[in-house]
Amino acid sequence: MNLSDITDGELLWLWRHRQRYRLRGYSRMSREFRRGSAFSIDAMAFELRIGRKRYLDMENDRVPVNGLVQLRSKDVELGELCHLARRRSGLTVIEICDDLAVSAPKFYELEAAGDPVIVGYWHDLGFRFPNG
Repeated sequence: MNLSDITDGELLWLWRHRQRYRLRGYSRMSREFRRGSAFSIDAMAFELRIGRKRYLDMENDRVPVNGLVQLRSKDVELGELCHLARRRSGLTVIEICDDLAVSAPKFYELEAAGDPVIVGYWHDLGFRFPNG
């Protein structure tokens, strides 16, 4: 699978995972507030003032995103491409951790950094990264 070809829905998904500490209408004590992780789907739909189903349809490329995202394919970082490969593969973190013999926290750290071990893992599974 070519990771150079990123759909608008995938860009929306990546953009959601980049968001931190920006929730409007949610308190810090809310379960929707997640330190260091992405907006939830519900919070993102709320932020964009659209329904949850419509948001999910956009993220899964069932309906057009219509310019809601300012992220472009060329701005996607290597760690994000690794995360996208995981999303496309359908593998769970537990399965990948078993394959690599690492803990989940270590895997997340390596994935976020775009570590060569993780990039190599996805290469071995047939994923192709831009410029490599």
